[in-house]
Amino acid sequence: MTDHDNPIASTLSKRARARGVVPFEMVLERHGQAVLRLCVARLGPDRGEEAFQETLIAALRHYGELRDPAAVGGWLFSIVRHKIVDIARSRANTAIPSDE
Repeated sequence: MTDHDNPIASTLSKRARARGVVPFEMVLERHGQAVLRLCVARLGPDRGEEAFQETLIAALRHYGELRDPAAVGGWLFSIVRHKIVDIARSRANTAIPSDE
């Protein structure tokens, strides 16, 4: 489905462009692979995929609040850094089963 087929997406895209913000899909095209590589490098494949998905959800949820469209890369990588730390902490706090 294209923006022409979906009036809501079309309206959101027009608003984003009017503010100088590119559609979120373009942000993913530009930065998605680097974000995924960073997540996997820091956390391994399974946890890295989890961090990547959580990063995209958080970024999409707050994309409308982006103040400086030119800083979208730095903004996205600050989200990923926080997600990596959160997931690493949750792993550290997970109890390790004993052999007893």
